[in-house]
Amino acid sequence: MGFFTMKSHSAVLVWAMTALALSCDAAAGDFIFGEDFEGVPSCTGGTGFSIGATPPARTGSLGTQHRYLVKLHACNVSGTATLGQSGAPDSWTRTLDPGSLTLADGAVGVALLTVTVPTNADAGAGTFNLSATHNADLSSTDVTLDIANEWILHFAPDGTGSLGSAHNFPGSLIIKVGAKIRLISDDTTDTHLIHADGGAGLIHQNVAGPGLSAGQEYDLTPTAPNTPLAGHLYCHYHGGPVTVVTVVP
Repeated sequence: MGFFTMKSHSAVLVWAMTALALSCDAAAGDFIFGEDFEGVPSCTGGTGFSIGATPPARTGSLGTQHRYLVKLHACNVSGTATLGQSGAPDSWTRTLDPGSLTLADGAVGVALLTVTVPTNADAGAGTFNLSATHNADLSSTDVTLDIANEWILHFAPDGTGSLGSAHNFPGSLIIKVGAKIRLISDDTTDTHLIHADGGAGLIHQNVAGPGLSAGQEYDLTPTAPNTPLAGHLYCHYHGGPVTVVTVVP
């Protein structure tokens, strides 16, 4: 029966289930209960802690959060292993919880690696090295995260169709020069036109056009000089809320 039939401390099981429960209200990129949760690192006949992680690779975009299950298997050993993580861009925030696992021989424990990528972070592929240290023994494994150089907003119907309506444009956005802004309409009842200041690559959508229908997108790529520059985005037809865009080098 996989993970739940293996010998393990009840506290470890409680922690793992709690971590999964807390993930239920998280955003895209989070793991789903049952996603290879029963797969555990194998013991190769030696003595030590075997470490693995699922999924081994993820993809995403700027302004997203991603989670990995970090699994530890006690192979002919018992005690406390200290967990560690390193690698990937410094502009990505990384947390590993808990920082150590205490396991009986044959038991499996689970920790959670959470990677948060700000909207103005570095894009590209990053590799995280995950490690488990017990006395002089060290085991490690790698996971990867590939972030596209774009920030994506799916905006909702405006609700009232009047100024100040319920589009979910954020109040502010900080983004680097050259990173794409993708605005995607999820409104099946109305069309939308994207208002922009016209400078620094924040170009107003063609007012002669039909506007965005459901599933259509309007892309902007800031081209500001190497100084911070503020611009504004909102729906031309329905007014605010207004997103204040700060473009940085």
